[in-house]
Amino acid sequence: MRNLLALCLGVGLSTTVIAKPITFKSEVTLTPLIELYSSQGCSSCPPAERWLSSLKNHKRLWKDFVPVEFHVAYWNYLGWTDSFSQKQFEKRQRAYSAEWGSSRIYTPGFVLAGNEWRDRFRTIPKKSMAKVGVLEATHQGGGKFNISFSPTTVGNDKFIVYAALLGNGIKTDVTKGENAGETLRHEFVVLNLSKAQTTRKGARHTTTIRLPLKSKAKTSSKSVAFWVTKSNRIAPLQAVGGHLSSTY
Repeated sequence: MRNLLALCLGVGLSTTVIAKPITFKSEVTLTPLIELYSSQGCSSCPPAERWLSSLKNHKRLWKDFVPVEFHVAYWNYLGWTDSFSQKQFEKRQRAYSAEWGSSRIYTPGFVLAGNEWRDRFRTIPKKSMAKVGVLEATHQGGGKFNISFSPTTVGNDKFIVYAALLGNGIKTDVTKGENAGETLRHEFVVLNLSKAQTTRKGARHTTTIRLPLKSKAKTSSKSVAFWVTKSNRIAPLQAVGGHLSSTY
């Protein structure tokens, strides 16, 4: 009996379960990045955030569109400091305005596939048939992702890949500013943002990117989003994303 027990324990101890790497992979057709620039200090932002939050159970989520919510810092002076706001997000929004030939930035501000999106009756765009290339991100553990982009057009372009950690199910009780007394709920909030230059290997452009997956934010779940741009532009060429496991 002792020998049998020892054998069983030995077999149990020698068995190692190796988890398969998680891969997020786009189709060759364009998956547009939907960006919302928002602030907890902006009284006109909650309706826009509610619309973005409504996409969390959409059957086309991650397949036909990737949503992200950037919180800017330029409304913090009104009395409420948005804990998710970052100066770099404001810089990103200003870069878009410059690319569009405008000096104006505002919230709530939507950007669809790199273009200003001011559709009053906003609906999910139809599935794009434009073939732009396949973007693939493989999670190697921790915050390490191996990235591959295979554009449909072969050229001498250089590319930058962005990776964002998104917080879902966030609830904030606002006590000051324009939204004082309101309980705001957020989905797809950008908590961390990283980027990396790719290296060309034949028809593929690859890189390794490190994205911190820990955050002080109280979330019900987390997701990740990736997008690729030409090195001298800000408009996304392709995007992909998905949910992380509950361990993060």
